[in-house]
Amino acid sequence: MSQNLSRGSDTLDYRVSTEPLFTQRYRPAVAEGEHALLARVEAGFALIGVDARRRLMARWLSDGGVASGRGLRISLMGNAPPLAFRDQEGQPAGLLVDLWREWGRRVGHDVWFQLRNTLVPLESVEADIIGDLPACSDYSGRFLVSSQVHAVALGIYHRRGEPGPASLGELEGAHVGAMAGNCAHAYISSRMPEVDLHVYNDRFSMLNALMDGRLDAVAASRATMGGTLIQSRFAAQLVASNYHYDGQYVAGVRPGREDLLRLLNVGLTELDEAYATELDAQWIPDEEGRYYRGIGGEVRLTAEERSWIEENNPVRIAVHSSFHPLEYTDERGGIQGVSADLLALVSQRTGLLFAPLTTEGTPQESVQFGEAPLLGLNLLPEDELSGLTRIGVLEDMPLLLYGPAKSRDAFDLSRDRGLRVALPAGYPADVAGRLGSMGLVAVESAGLRDSMQRVAAGGADLLLASSPLQGDWLIDEGWVPVRPPLPLSAHQAAGYAVREDQTRLLR
Repeated sequence: MSQNLSRGSDTLDYRVSTEPLFTQRYRPAVAEGEHALLARVEAGFALIGVDARRRLMARWLSDGGVASGRGLRISLMGNAPPLAFRDQEGQPAGLLVDLWREWGRRVGHDVWFQLRNTLVPLESVEADIIGDLPACSDYSGRFLVSSQVHAVALGIYHRRGEPGPASLGELEGAHVGAMAGNCAHAYISSRMPEVDLHVYNDRFSMLNALMDGRLDAVAASRATMGGTLIQSRFAAQLVASNYHYDGQYVAGVRPGREDLLRLLNVGLTELDEAYATELDAQWIPDEEGRYYRGIGGEVRLTAEERSWIEENNPVRIAVHSSFHPLEYTDERGGIQGVSADLLALVSQRTGLLFAPLTTEGTPQESVQFGEAPLLGLNLLPEDELSGLTRIGVLEDMPLLLYGPAKSRDAFDLSRDRGLRVALPAGYPADVAGRLGSMGLVAVESAGLRDSMQRVAAGGADLLLASSPLQGDWLIDEGWVPVRPPLPLSAHQAAGYAVREDQTRLLR
């Protein structure tokens, strides 16, 4: 809607968004005529959910929840995946984060997390609860200590392919590394004087020493060492022998907070062993596990899988030449778009390389006829992928109609009938029928670029694309979504697909 907005002595014409920012109904506005900019603003705010807006308000309208009575601040290690770390959105995540959130739910308190630098002395941490104290340390006079928060398995890690110790007694005289101050350090130094113990302050330095032969083994927590291996380049080269002993985490509060200590212990008794086992299964993979959720790094591959990759690199992939911006080819035949970024990430984590294949037929025909084992990014449903198995990667992409900037007010989908819609190749077969049921006429096109050219040349009135990825790209190109949105209820899932006989590649 258009409004006059005053600024001093000036009166300006603005076009105001229909998307409110917060519940107080603040709205963004752009200059009159900036249809494309308004479409991009509205598309962006539509993607910001209610929870994200609440988090923003909580960040700016609260001191963290302590002084305001909104909750308890819990301090955890800031870079100890999978126990505690920041996810890709910068939010606290991890096994202990989930545990303390559940604790807060059961005792009826909101909790807030402070992810601390591990080099900061615990005494200087400003928090209500230190949520991850190793139980093997002495906290007398510094903290009141709770009952067990969580138990962690501790094991002996060694180079893959070499025999691990069948018992701790076999470590006599061995050079074993451990992190300073943790429970493995305390256990070995107090109970195993026959071990040549080397103490480190940095996990990666310890791993380097193990890999170059200065250490025979490393004693560490299954959880924290597993996360370190995933972040390092040694994920496929080190393995743990049988886990020999357990460590524990406890929580600490300041002296004088006996009331909070009682609350701590009451809530911790509610977290039974079944819940702890569920958390471990969710966050800590077994030896065949690949990587922790939310953590980037190399995938832990078996020796057989690594051998298969070396024998089959590069893998041919049948790609779409005009599926902007998800997947398309450049002048040299290389893969571009979202697909290129996804495949580059797979290559980085596994060493698997991809060679693009383009043919005169459709990409799925190339795969079905055996010319390539892998089909590029597509929107086809399972029933149209005969002999192929989908690997879903992008989901919840509604279909919208787009046109040049003037289209926002030029068409009324509830009134106009017979509008021609350019339909790019690669969409499910039933989409054309669904367009027809709405009084629209599907016009086939070779791809998104071809659809744009058909509309510009008058061969079609509008084009169909998937939001938000294709929609954002179209808006950057000067196109806008037509209102009201196309009422196609079924959302699409974009993914790759492999031939059913290529089980190794699927895995």
